[in-house]
Amino acid sequence: MPQPCKVCTHKDCSKINKELTQQTRTISDIARRYGLPWDSVKRHKKYHLPKALKKAKEVKEVAQADSLLDQVKMLQTKSLSIMKRAEREGDLRIALTAIREARGNLELLAKLMGEIETGQQVVIQVMVPQIIQILMHEIKDVSLLKRISRKLESLEEGGELE
Repeated sequence: MPQPCKVCTHKDCSKINKELTQQTRTISDIARRYGLPWDSVKRHKKYHLPKALKKAKEVKEVAQADSLLDQVKMLQTKSLSIMKRAEREGDLRIALTAIREARGNLELLAKLMGEIETGQQVVIQVMVPQIIQILMHEIKDVSLLKRISRKLESLEEGGELE
């Protein structure tokens, strides 16, 4: 049964790894400094340090992904907030733009969370009557609801956002 690596089990292993990666000291200097055999430090550098570096890189990538996910979630919250404000103020152009942004955020979140593959096309479809029904609970101005309804029907038929 092979013996465990003397560097990996050393109390200052992270400091040794740091010095080995910085390459500011020789293997002999590091071995003397930490009271380790030269060949143990050399073996550790050759066989164990790459694994440690790979693991550190993976941890860093996970942290970056978490940060990116948080940023997209924040964008989604902001888009929905803008959409609600625009709806309250009757600004249909901004409301529809915010809806489009929210849809894009949902697609990006799904990609980041691995629910869909990059390059895979996603269609998020909401029917006009469903949208109007949702808006009826939020908007009490009947004329505004009629304008929204006409605009959504126009878009559903392939019309352009003016």
